[in-house]
Amino acid sequence: MKKTHLSLLWSLLLFAACSKDDAPDPIVTDRFDPVFAQVLQARGYIADAKRIDLNEVKDIETLKLSSCGLTSLRGIEYFTSLLYLDCGSNQLTALDISNNTALTHLNCGSNQLTALDISSSNTALNYLDCSFNDLTALDISSSNTALTYLNCYYNQLTALDISKNTALTELYCGVNRLTALDISKNTTLTHLDCGSNQLTALDLSKNTALTVLYCDINQPTALDLSNNTALTELYCNGCTALDLSNNTALTVLYCHNLTALDISKNTALTVLNCSDCRFTALDLSNNTALTELHSSRNPFTALDISKNTALTELSCFSNRLTALDISKNTALTYVDCR
Repeated sequence: MKKTHLSLLWSLLLFAACSKDDAPDPIVTDRFDPVFAQVLQARGYIADAKRIDLNEVKDIETLKLSSCGLTSLRGIEYFTSLLYLDCGSNQLTALDISNNTALTHLNCGSNQLTALDISSSNTALNYLDCSFNDLTALDISSSNTALTYLNCYYNQLTALDISKNTALTELYCGVNRLTALDISKNTTLTHLDCGSNQLTALDLSKNTALTVLYCDINQPTALDLSNNTALTELYCNGCTALDLSNNTALTVLYCHNLTALDISKNTALTVLNCSDCRFTALDLSNNTALTELHSSRNPFTALDISKNTALTELSCFSNRLTALDISKNTALTYVDCR
């Protein structure tokens, strides 16, 4: 009986020793990029960059690391509770956040990333800013359906599938190489910037919630905005014709290259920039709320702003004006009519 007790005790001691040996080492210092570790210490996230304890980082939910000169985030995989990560404006060439499955907010803009994989592990993301990188592809079509904000501005994307991202309210995909953009399923969009791409057409008929639209420097010759009655700001370049009769909520309008412009129904306009157009006349008599007018480099021979007494800024240089009456525009603080 005594031998049995001794054998049992010995077995328990051996099991305890083995369990202790098998337990993961909580000190993970050597798994971290040294500069990353120093930044974490400097920002108060850890106590000592030379001794990082797993238990010290595993429950951290927010990391704000923008503009820190980081070239690597090796060690980020140990922040398994991370919800918010801002690592923008660094020199990162790679970013592996596959272990950070709780992430809802990611800003990795203004780095040097050529690839970003968030399709399988980061399904909780609702905010993604990966602008100003070198991405040639971005897969968010299958698993990232929680996204409400996407900024992939200034990359090298040739395609973008957002058909499954129906929760999107803001999309910034300008300055890429897109030749097509299907937003027919994105009916909750309020902000869209798709400027400086190679789009030849843009169907906005289903996007009735749009309030702000940038579509500068694309190639469509016509743009149907008849269903977009909620628009308050429009920045459009490339169209030769534009019917704004249904867009009576517009307060800001930037349009270039037009051959004609009728804004008689747009009485809420406060800012109008129609420089570099090709029309010879512009009727502003109904636009009495205007505070800024920029109509330079047009073939105008006359410009009547007598009803636009709220104007504070006026630029109309490089036209064909021989006279300009601003006697009623006493609020003007800036005038350029060279």
